[in-house]
Amino acid sequence: MKLTTGATTGKNPTPETIREGSVRMEQHPQYEETIKQIKAAGFEIRISNDACAEVKEVVDLNGNVLRVEKVLYSPSDI
Repeated sequence: MKLTTGATTGKNPTPETIREGSVRMEQHPQYEETIKQIKAAGFEIRISNDACAEVKEVVDLNGNVLRVEKVLYSPSDI
């Protein structure tokens, strides 16, 4: 199931855009820490036109989980 995120292109960094969260993600003061948290949670990051996250469980014929694949799609190289 794909859900819309409401993501939009970020604005120039100012105290106001940083406070409200509308600044370009790469220019947010907590950007690097957020990326570390995403990767620590096991997500692979891929470039896409749409921002979304995908979690898939790969199971065998008995329903046993073989692995979990996590991907965060982002419109920019993060």
